[in-house]
Amino acid sequence: MQGGSFSPNPEARTTRAIRRGAERALGRAADAVFSLVRAWDNRFPTAPFQPRWAPAPLKRKADRSFPELGWPRTTDSLCPSCVKDVRREVLNGSRDLSELIEGHPGELKAEIIERDGCFPISTSMGAFVCR
Repeated sequence: MQGGSFSPNPEARTTRAIRRGAERALGRAADAVFSLVRAWDNRFPTAPFQPRWAPAPLKRKADRSFPELGWPRTTDSLCPSCVKDVRREVLNGSRDLSELIEGHPGELKAEIIERDGCFPISTSMGAFVCR
């Protein structure tokens, strides 16, 4: 027999069996340790991580908000022409850069609906239809 993993040498089979048993035991031990560490973290949570550049600590998964799924859906959207106008005004110097942070120019609420397998977006500036 060529190319197979079968070895007529009984010592090689014994070594392979010992190695396989050790790998299984090590895997079970790692699973047990991981379960203990996870339980410890849940019982004694540490302070959330805050990068140097961030103004506040990062939110944990349980603290984050998730968008609603399904149709119709309301979302925040950007008006493409408004964003271009604001960018041009900031670069010209006629608008202050802080207005981008405080005012949210060009941002508008949009409603996404499904109609005949198409998802048109309806906004206060008009509707964007599917092609």
